[in-house]
Order: sequence, then structure tokens, then C-alpha cells
Amino acid sequence: MEAARHEFAATATGPSARDPRVRAVLDSPDAVSRIAEAMDQAWHELLAADWPQLRAICERDVVHRVGVIGEHGWARTIESLHPSIDWRAGGIEIGFFPPVGSVRLAGDGLLLIPSVFVGNIAAHLEDPWPRTLVYRARGTAAL
Repeated sequence: MEAARHEFAATATGPSARDPRVRAVLDSPDAVSRIAEAMDQAWHELLAADWPQLRAICERDVVHRVGVIGEHGWARTIESLHPSIDWRAGGIEIGFFPPVGSVRLAGDGLLLIPSVFVGNIAAHLEDPWPRTLVYRARGTAAL
């Protein structure tokens, strides 16, 4: 519960978060359960029926990327995620992100997540979560 409230405070900073109606929900004692219920309802009404197809696209992407790793290595695999990504001197550079400096993995690895919901690249680089790149899965044009 406390972790969710911390996430609300850290990420709810855009214009909609300043809307008094949104603030009332985020600041309410039952915010976590209300948001969880809304997400559950959205899942069932918007995604559940299509989930088998969406999941299959992501699973096929993972199989494809494993093949690229085996045949061409990590550099090609990382660069194939999006045109703005380059492998430079053993590091990853994401061209259109604001400069964040170096992010050390410290042996924790890098999580790659295919998605049918992102158009470009998304990244999560802050503790306590794993360093993550979310990229558009191959095959989303078929949707």
C-alpha cells in the first residue's frame, strides 16, 4: 500500500494529476483498491477478449529475439528493438530520451519486455525495480 502511494506521488505529475477530481481519488484512503478495481474492470471490458492474440504476438517476439541473440549476438538484438537504440562500447544509447547519464546494471541484468501498447521505447531505470526496456513487439501491425 505504501509502495503504491509512493508511486502515485512520484508519477502523478502531469496535467491530469492536477485535476481536483483526480487528486481526490489519488489522495483518498481507498485509492489503491479503487484504482485496482478500475484496472480490473478495464481489463475485462477492453483487453480480456483479445488477450490470447496479444499474448501470442509478444510470445512470438520473444522467440524471434532469442533467435537473433543466438545468430547475431546482443548488439544486433538490442539495436533491432527500435531505430533510435544503438549499442556503443558495450552500452546502450537511446537516442530520443533526455540524457540521463550512465545507468549501471551492477550485475542485475536488463529486462526486455515486448509490448503491443507502446509505439516507440519505454524505459524504467529507477530503484527498486529492475532496469527495463519496453519495446514494440513485432507483429503489432497485424492488429
